[in-house]
Amino acid sequence: MSYKKHLTHWILILGLLLTSVLTVEFGGANLKVSLVSTPEPASFDGTVYPIQYVPDWTMVTDSSLSYSDYSSSNLISIPAYDTSLLLASTDGLTWGTSDYKTIVNEQITYPVVYAGNYEMDGIEYGGSHPAIDIKAPEGTPVYAIANGVIEKVSYSSSGFGNHIVISHYDVPSLDNSDYKTDLHSSYSHLSEIDVAEGDVVEKGQLIGKVGATGTATTNHLHFQIDNADAPWHPYWPFTYSEYSALGYSFFDAVSAGLGIDNVKAYTINPLKYVNNYLNYDGVETTTTYVYTSTTATTEVGEVEEVGEVEEVVEEVEEVTEEEIQEEEVSTMDFATIEIKNDPYVLLNNNLGLYLYLYDENGENLNDPEFTDSIELSLSDASVGNLSISHLEADDFNNNHAQFTFSPNKEGTTTLNVSFEDYQISTDISVIAEVNMINSFEVETDGYFVVGVPETVTIKSIDLDGNFTPSYSVSGTVKMSLTSGEGIFEPESLGRDDFKFGTATVTFTPSISDDVIIKVKNGAISGFSDVIKSTLFSDVGSSYKFYKAVKYLRDENVISGYDDGSFKPENSVSRVEALKMIFVALGTELSDGSNLTFPDVDTSAWYADYIATAKTLGIVDGYPDGTFKPADSVNRVEFLKMLFKATEISVNPVVIGDPYDDVSNLDWFAPYANLSKELNLAPIDGSEFGPDTDMSRGEVAETIYRWLAVSYNGADEYSVLLSMD
Repeated sequence: MSYKKHLTHWILILGLLLTSVLTVEFGGANLKVSLVSTPEPASFDGTVYPIQYVPDWTMVTDSSLSYSDYSSSNLISIPAYDTSLLLASTDGLTWGTSDYKTIVNEQITYPVVYAGNYEMDGIEYGGSHPAIDIKAPEGTPVYAIANGVIEKVSYSSSGFGNHIVISHYDVPSLDNSDYKTDLHSSYSHLSEIDVAEGDVVEKGQLIGKVGATGTATTNHLHFQIDNADAPWHPYWPFTYSEYSALGYSFFDAVSAGLGIDNVKAYTINPLKYVNNYLNYDGVETTTTYVYTSTTATTEVGEVEEVGEVEEVVEEVEEVTEEEIQEEEVSTMDFATIEIKNDPYVLLNNNLGLYLYLYDENGENLNDPEFTDSIELSLSDASVGNLSISHLEADDFNNNHAQFTFSPNKEGTTTLNVSFEDYQISTDISVIAEVNMINSFEVETDGYFVVGVPETVTIKSIDLDGNFTPSYSVSGTVKMSLTSGEGIFEPESLGRDDFKFGTATVTFTPSISDDVIIKVKNGAISGFSDVIKSTLFSDVGSSYKFYKAVKYLRDENVISGYDDGSFKPENSVSRVEALKMIFVALGTELSDGSNLTFPDVDTSAWYADYIATAKTLGIVDGYPDGTFKPADSVNRVEFLKMLFKATEISVNPVVIGDPYDDVSNLDWFAPYANLSKELNLAPIDGSEFGPDTDMSRGEVAETIYRWLAVSYNGADEYSVLLSMD
C-alpha cells in the first residue's frame, strides 16, 4: 500500500475519533461547536453499597426508631442483594436461627426489587419498578456508590421527594468491565442532603440520609441507576396519562409491569452493578469529560490532506478554550417565583407587576444570584405590552423586581414567567370601565357532603348581568339558607373581604337536605342554585353499592377522605379490611403495643386491629416474620377474615367446584362456596376471581350483605332485606 493511502487511512481514523467526541456541523467553511467543561471526578476505582448498616430486623420491636436510636450492637452490615434469598422460604426454619435471620433480613431490607412490583414477592421483572427500595430507619447515612459529580439536587414534597443524582463518567458497563459508558445513580426520599450540584464526590462519601419524603409510605432509599440513553434522571418508565388511560392506579401500573420495556432500555439493576465492582482492580486512567451540543448534524466529507485535519483540530481547540473561558455554569439559587398583580386593569391605565423569589425554605431572597434570564411573555400580545421582556439578577431590589403592563384593548392575556425548566403564569384582564354592583352571583360545585367544608364564591354583578371587579358598597353582606342547614365561616362579609369583586366563604352542611344559599346586603342580593347532597363527592345515588356505602357511613363503619371523596375503586389493605370488619361487628379490640412484627409500628392506628386479629386467630404473619400491613387484600383473604371474625361455621367439605376458577380441592374453596351460598360477594358470572384485590366499594357491599343476612336471620342475601 502506498504512503499516500496509508496517510489517507490515518486521516480518516483521526477524523472518526474527533467526531466521536464532537458533533460537528459544516456550513461552508464554518465549524460550529459548543463545549462546556465539567468537574473531573477521580477515575473509577470500584463501588460500595449506598447504605452500610441496617438494623437486625428480626430483633426490632419498635419500627419508629431512627438510626441514631440504634446502638452498634443492634446494627448489622447490610445484606448483599441476593435474589435467591429474596425468593427463599422460611418454612421449616426455627425462628432466631442463623438461616432464618439471613432470609428475613434479606427480604425486609429489599422489599421492592429491581423491575419488581409492590407485592414484595422478591421477583425481578415481575413489575416495572426501575430501582431497588432499601428499607432503613430515618437518618441512616447514604453514601455515593462510586466516584462522580453531583448532577442534580432536588427538594420536593412529591414524587421522588428530596433526591440526588450522581453522574459517573467513563465507568465499566454492567456486564463488561472493558466497555466504558456513562451511568447516573440516584438516591431518593432523603430526609437530609449533604452535597450540592457540581460537587465532585468520592466512592463512599456521605451524601445524605434516609427519609420518607415525596411519595413514600415509610422510610427507605429508592436506589436507581440510569444508563447513558435515559432522557432524564431519575428516569421513570411511564406517565400519569398512560396509566390513568388504562384504568390503573400508580401502584397497580407498577405491579402490572407498565413500561417494562423502558425499564430495560434506560436503567440497569443498580445493586447488581454494585456487586459486580465491589472489588474492582482495573487500571486507573485519566479522562477529561465534556458535554457537546450542536445545532445540527451533517455528514463529514472525506479528508485527503494531513494539513486539513490539523486545521480542524486547531480550530476545535481554539473554540474549546474560548468557550470554556466565556461559559458560566447557570445557577438557580431560588426555588420558587411568586407573581403579585391586580387581576384587572382599566384600558387607559397601566398595571404594575411584581416578582418575588423564594428559597427552598420559603424565605424571600434579598440578593438573588443567577446567570440566565427570567423570561417574560404574553399569551396574547395584542391585548397589551410589557415594559421588559426579561429580568436579570440585578433587576431585583428590595426583595422584588417590578415591571408594568400597558393595555392596548379589552380582553384577557396570560403573563408567562419562565426560568430554565421552571414556569409560572397569571392572567391579566383589561376592561373599559368599572360598573356599579347590582346583585351577587353565588358559585358552588353543585353538591355537598355532610360535615365536609365547601367553598362558596361570591361575585359582584352589574346591571347588565356581567361580572364587575368593583365592590365599594358599605354595610355587611349576610349569608343565610333558604333551605338546608349548616354554618358559614365567616358568618358575614365586609367591603374589605372583596378582592376585585370576589369573596369566598366556607359552608359546612350539617344535614343531607338540599341547600340554597342566599347572600344579601340591603337591596343587593343573590341566590345559589340548588346544591344537592351526595354521600361522598364520588359516590352518588347511581353507584352500584350506594345502599351499602350509605348504611356503613351512617353507622360510622366507614368514612371518606378529607376532600369529601370515598374513592370506591381504591384497593383495600390488610389492616383497612380488618378495621372495617371489626368496627362493623362491634368487636372489642386488643392492645397492639406488644406486637413483634418487624414491619408493624406498634404506635400506629392499625396496631390494635392487628393484635385483635392475631388474638382471635383470624390472621397471622408471613413465613418471614412480617405482617405486611399495607398489602392489598384479595377476595379469598377477605372472606376468610370475615368468616373467622363472625365465628360462622365453614364446612370444609365442598361437593363440586363452586366456580369455574375454583376447584373444590383448593384450600379456599370452603370460603368461596359459603360466600356463594349466602350470596355475599358481589360477583357476576361463573368465575370467582380468588386473587382479585378487593376495592373499598366491594368490601362495603360484602360486609353490608353479611350484616343484612345476620340481622334478618336469612339463608342468603337479597336486595329485599332491610336493615331498618
